[in-house]
Amino acid sequence: MPFHLAHGISRHHASRAVLALALALPTAFTLASPSTAAAEPPTPHEATQSAKGTGADEAPGKTEARKAKPAPGYALTIAIDNGHTTASQGDRLTYTIQVTNTGPQDSPDLTISQTLVPGLKLLSTTPPAKNTQDRITWTRTLPAGEKAEFKTTAEVGDLPANLQRLAIVACATKKNTNHPIVCATHTARLPTPTTHLQSHVPPASPSPWYWLAGASALLLAGAAFLRRRLSRHR
Repeated sequence: MPFHLAHGISRHHASRAVLALALALPTAFTLASPSTAAAEPPTPHEATQSAKGTGADEAPGKTEARKAKPAPGYALTIAIDNGHTTASQGDRLTYTIQVTNTGPQDSPDLTISQTLVPGLKLLSTTPPAKNTQDRITWTRTLPAGEKAEFKTTAEVGDLPANLQRLAIVACATKKNTNHPIVCATHTARLPTPTTHLQSHVPPASPSPWYWLAGASALLLAGAAFLRRRLSRHR
Protein backbone atom coordinates (compact mmCIF):
# COMPACT_ATOMS: atom_id res chain seq x y z
CA MET A 1 0.00 0.00 0.00
CA PRO A 2 1.59 3.37 -1.07
CA PHE A 3 2.04 6.01 1.61
CA HIS A 4 1.97 9.78 0.80
CA LEU A 5 3.94 11.92 3.17
CA ALA A 6 2.19 14.92 4.55
CA HIS A 7 3.68 18.30 3.87
CA GLY A 8 6.23 19.34 6.43
CA ILE A 9 7.22 15.81 7.65
CA SER A 10 10.80 14.76 6.99
CA ARG A 11 11.67 11.35 5.64
CA HIS A 12 13.41 10.50 8.93
CA HIS A 13 10.26 11.02 10.92
CA ALA A 14 8.24 9.20 8.30
CA SER A 15 10.52 6.15 8.55
CA ARG A 16 10.16 6.02 12.30
CA ALA A 17 6.36 6.20 12.02
CA VAL A 18 6.27 3.35 9.48
CA LEU A 19 8.50 1.20 11.72
CA ALA A 20 6.24 1.76 14.75
CA LEU A 21 3.20 0.89 12.67
CA ALA A 22 4.81 -2.32 11.43
CA LEU A 23 5.65 -3.41 15.00
CA ALA A 24 2.10 -2.76 16.22
CA LEU A 25 0.29 -4.69 13.48
CA PRO A 26 1.26 -8.32 14.56
CA THR A 27 0.08 -7.64 18.13
CA ALA A 28 -3.29 -6.40 16.91
CA PHE A 29 -3.71 -9.45 14.69
CA THR A 30 -2.79 -11.75 17.59
CA LEU A 31 -5.38 -10.23 19.98
CA ALA A 32 -8.07 -10.62 17.33
CA SER A 33 -7.22 -14.19 16.29
CA PRO A 34 -10.16 -16.70 16.50
CA SER A 35 -8.34 -19.06 18.89
CA THR A 36 -8.16 -16.57 21.78
CA ALA A 37 -10.74 -13.88 21.09
CA ALA A 38 -13.55 -15.80 22.88
CA ALA A 39 -13.58 -18.72 25.30
CA GLU A 40 -14.49 -22.04 23.75
CA PRO A 41 -17.88 -23.47 24.88
CA PRO A 42 -17.43 -26.04 27.67
CA THR A 43 -17.83 -29.71 26.97
CA PRO A 44 -20.94 -31.45 28.39
CA HIS A 45 -18.83 -33.04 31.11
CA GLU A 46 -17.32 -29.68 32.11
CA ALA A 47 -20.78 -28.07 32.15
CA THR A 48 -22.09 -30.79 34.46
CA GLN A 49 -19.17 -30.43 36.86
CA SER A 50 -19.58 -26.67 36.91
CA ALA A 51 -23.28 -26.97 37.64
CA LYS A 52 -22.66 -29.33 40.58
CA GLY A 53 -20.04 -27.13 42.17
CA THR A 54 -19.40 -27.89 45.84
CA GLY A 55 -23.03 -28.54 46.77
CA ALA A 56 -23.48 -25.26 48.65
CA ASP A 57 -25.80 -23.80 45.99
CA GLU A 58 -27.71 -26.99 45.12
CA ALA A 59 -31.50 -27.06 45.25
CA PRO A 60 -32.95 -28.52 48.51
CA GLY A 61 -34.87 -31.15 46.60
CA LYS A 62 -31.75 -32.62 45.06
CA THR A 63 -29.90 -32.56 48.38
CA GLU A 64 -32.72 -34.40 50.16
CA ALA A 65 -32.98 -36.94 47.37
CA ARG A 66 -29.47 -38.15 48.14
CA LYS A 67 -30.20 -38.64 51.85
CA ALA A 68 -30.74 -42.17 53.13
CA LYS A 69 -34.40 -42.99 53.61
CA PRO A 70 -35.44 -43.77 57.23
CA ALA A 71 -36.20 -47.36 58.13
CA PRO A 72 -39.91 -48.16 57.68
CA GLY A 73 -42.08 -48.55 60.75
CA TYR A 74 -44.04 -51.65 61.66
CA ALA A 75 -47.81 -51.64 61.98
CA LEU A 76 -48.31 -53.91 64.99
CA THR A 77 -51.07 -54.06 67.59
CA ILE A 78 -51.06 -56.00 70.88
CA ALA A 79 -53.67 -56.84 73.50
CA ILE A 80 -53.64 -58.81 76.78
CA ASP A 81 -56.61 -60.00 78.87
CA ASN A 82 -57.52 -62.65 81.44
CA GLY A 83 -61.27 -62.08 81.64
CA HIS A 84 -61.16 -60.79 85.24
CA THR A 85 -61.13 -57.35 86.83
CA THR A 86 -60.27 -58.58 90.35
CA ALA A 87 -57.85 -61.15 91.74
CA SER A 88 -57.32 -62.80 95.12
CA GLN A 89 -54.86 -65.21 96.64
CA GLY A 90 -55.40 -68.71 95.27
CA ASP A 91 -56.94 -67.58 91.94
CA ARG A 92 -55.70 -69.20 88.72
CA LEU A 93 -55.49 -66.64 85.92
CA THR A 94 -55.06 -67.40 82.21
CA TYR A 95 -53.66 -64.48 80.23
CA THR A 96 -54.15 -64.32 76.44
CA ILE A 97 -51.83 -62.11 74.36
CA GLN A 98 -52.75 -61.29 70.76
CA VAL A 99 -50.27 -59.63 68.38
CA THR A 100 -51.46 -58.53 64.93
CA ASN A 101 -49.46 -57.27 61.95
CA THR A 102 -51.80 -54.80 60.25
CA GLY A 103 -49.17 -53.47 57.81
CA PRO A 104 -48.32 -54.40 54.21
CA GLN A 105 -44.93 -55.94 55.03
CA ASP A 106 -43.68 -58.81 57.14
CA SER A 107 -42.40 -57.99 60.59
CA PRO A 108 -38.80 -58.54 61.67
CA ASP A 109 -37.99 -61.20 64.24
CA LEU A 110 -39.99 -60.18 67.29
CA THR A 111 -39.62 -60.87 70.99
CA ILE A 112 -43.05 -61.14 72.63
CA SER A 113 -42.83 -60.70 76.39
CA GLN A 114 -45.09 -60.79 79.45
CA THR A 115 -44.09 -59.58 82.90
CA LEU A 116 -44.47 -61.52 86.15
CA VAL A 117 -44.81 -59.96 89.58
CA PRO A 118 -43.53 -61.45 92.86
CA GLY A 119 -46.15 -63.78 94.24
CA LEU A 120 -47.58 -64.78 90.83
CA LYS A 121 -46.56 -68.39 90.20
CA LEU A 122 -46.29 -69.44 86.54
CA LEU A 123 -47.97 -72.78 85.81
CA SER A 124 -47.90 -73.13 81.99
CA THR A 125 -47.31 -71.32 78.67
CA THR A 126 -48.68 -71.90 75.15
CA PRO A 127 -46.63 -72.15 73.00
CA PRO A 128 -43.61 -73.09 75.16
CA ALA A 129 -41.67 -70.00 76.26
CA LYS A 130 -38.51 -68.97 78.01
CA ASN A 131 -39.09 -67.56 81.45
CA THR A 132 -37.04 -65.84 84.10
CA GLN A 133 -37.99 -64.61 87.54
CA ASP A 134 -39.87 -61.60 86.20
CA ARG A 135 -40.47 -62.21 82.47
CA ILE A 136 -41.81 -64.70 79.92
CA THR A 137 -40.63 -64.43 76.28
CA TRP A 138 -41.40 -65.93 72.89
CA THR A 139 -39.72 -65.32 69.49
CA ARG A 140 -41.92 -64.94 66.43
CA THR A 141 -42.09 -63.35 62.96
CA LEU A 142 -45.47 -62.11 61.74
CA PRO A 143 -46.25 -62.01 57.99
CA ALA A 144 -48.31 -59.08 56.77
CA GLY A 145 -51.93 -59.28 57.89
CA GLU A 146 -51.44 -62.21 60.29
CA LYS A 147 -52.16 -62.58 64.02
CA ALA A 148 -50.42 -64.66 66.68
CA GLU A 149 -51.74 -65.74 70.09
CA PHE A 150 -49.84 -66.60 73.27
CA LYS A 151 -51.23 -67.90 76.58
CA THR A 152 -49.97 -68.18 80.14
CA THR A 153 -51.57 -69.59 83.27
CA ALA A 154 -50.46 -68.44 86.70
CA GLU A 155 -51.65 -68.78 90.29
CA VAL A 156 -51.95 -65.82 92.62
CA GLY A 157 -49.84 -66.46 95.70
CA ASP A 158 -48.66 -64.30 98.55
CA LEU A 159 -48.45 -60.85 96.94
CA PRO A 160 -46.75 -57.82 98.52
CA ALA A 161 -48.95 -56.33 101.25
CA ASN A 162 -48.98 -52.81 99.74
CA LEU A 163 -49.90 -53.98 96.21
CA GLN A 164 -53.34 -52.65 95.26
CA ARG A 165 -53.52 -53.80 91.64
CA LEU A 166 -52.09 -56.78 89.80
CA ALA A 167 -50.63 -55.23 86.63
CA ILE A 168 -49.26 -57.43 83.82
CA VAL A 169 -47.53 -55.88 80.78
CA ALA A 170 -47.14 -57.49 77.34
CA CYS A 171 -44.82 -56.04 74.66
CA ALA A 172 -43.65 -56.76 71.11
CA THR A 173 -40.00 -55.76 70.59
CA LYS A 174 -37.67 -56.10 67.64
CA LYS A 175 -35.33 -58.95 68.51
CA ASN A 176 -32.02 -58.00 70.14
CA THR A 177 -33.19 -54.45 70.92
CA ASN A 178 -34.49 -52.81 74.09
CA HIS A 179 -37.10 -50.51 72.51
CA PRO A 180 -40.62 -52.03 72.35
CA ILE A 181 -42.63 -51.42 69.21
CA VAL A 182 -45.97 -51.75 71.02
CA CYS A 183 -47.15 -52.64 74.56
CA ALA A 184 -50.41 -53.31 76.44
CA THR A 185 -51.30 -53.67 80.14
CA HIS A 186 -53.93 -55.66 82.04
CA THR A 187 -54.78 -54.74 85.63
CA ALA A 188 -56.89 -56.48 88.25
CA ARG A 189 -57.95 -54.99 91.57
CA LEU A 190 -56.64 -56.75 94.68
CA PRO A 191 -58.28 -56.91 98.13
CA THR A 192 -57.33 -54.01 100.35
CA PRO A 193 -55.36 -54.80 103.54
CA THR A 194 -58.42 -53.88 105.66
CA THR A 195 -60.65 -56.30 103.77
CA HIS A 196 -58.03 -58.98 104.03
CA LEU A 197 -57.74 -58.57 107.80
CA GLN A 198 -61.48 -58.51 108.33
CA SER A 199 -61.90 -61.79 106.50
CA HIS A 200 -59.53 -63.44 108.98
CA VAL A 201 -60.80 -61.90 112.26
CA PRO A 202 -62.26 -64.68 114.53
CA PRO A 203 -65.75 -64.09 115.98
CA ALA A 204 -65.69 -62.16 119.24
CA SER A 205 -66.21 -64.15 122.45
CA PRO A 206 -69.26 -63.23 124.62
CA SER A 207 -68.71 -60.33 126.96
CA PRO A 208 -68.30 -61.07 130.72
CA TRP A 209 -71.38 -58.93 131.29
CA TYR A 210 -73.49 -61.63 129.68
CA TRP A 211 -72.11 -64.19 132.12
CA LEU A 212 -72.95 -62.00 135.12
CA ALA A 213 -76.46 -61.35 133.87
CA GLY A 214 -77.05 -65.05 133.34
CA ALA A 215 -75.78 -65.98 136.79
CA SER A 216 -77.97 -63.29 138.43
CA ALA A 217 -81.05 -64.53 136.62
CA LEU A 218 -80.30 -68.07 137.72
CA LEU A 219 -79.94 -67.00 141.37
CA LEU A 220 -83.20 -65.06 141.30
CA ALA A 221 -85.02 -68.00 139.81
CA GLY A 222 -83.62 -70.30 142.52
CA ALA A 223 -84.64 -67.91 145.29
CA ALA A 224 -88.17 -67.67 143.94
CA PHE A 225 -88.46 -71.41 143.78
CA LEU A 226 -87.31 -71.83 147.37
CA ARG A 227 -89.77 -69.17 148.56
CA ARG A 228 -92.68 -70.96 146.96
CA ARG A 229 -91.71 -74.27 148.59
CA LEU A 230 -91.44 -72.68 152.02
CA SER A 231 -94.83 -71.02 151.69
CA ARG A 232 -96.49 -74.37 150.92
CA HIS A 233 -95.13 -76.05 154.02
CA ARG A 234 -96.59 -73.39 156.26
